[in-house]
Amino acid sequence: MRPKRIIRASFRASDRPIFEALSGELKEINFFSVNVDEHPEIPAKFSVMGIPSFILLKDGKETSRIVGFVDKEAFKAKLLQAFK
Repeated sequence: MRPKRIIRASFRASDRPIFEALSGELKEINFFSVNVDEHPEIPAKFSVMGIPSFILLKDGKETSRIVGFVDKEAFKAKLLQAFK
């Protein structure tokens, strides 16, 4: 059986320290960020209206979204819940 994979997409401004810390801790989750100035078509596809926005995708479908700053522990809890 294939392991479940969740992708966390970040449309970000200043979340880099949390992003990097969690990507190092949660190896089973693929993290990536999008530079909204260089690739405006990607946030448009996901209807991103605020920065930072965090979108959790599972099997190519959005399962959860967080808009605005969230501290590391709250964000980690949200990721782990979505990954169940």
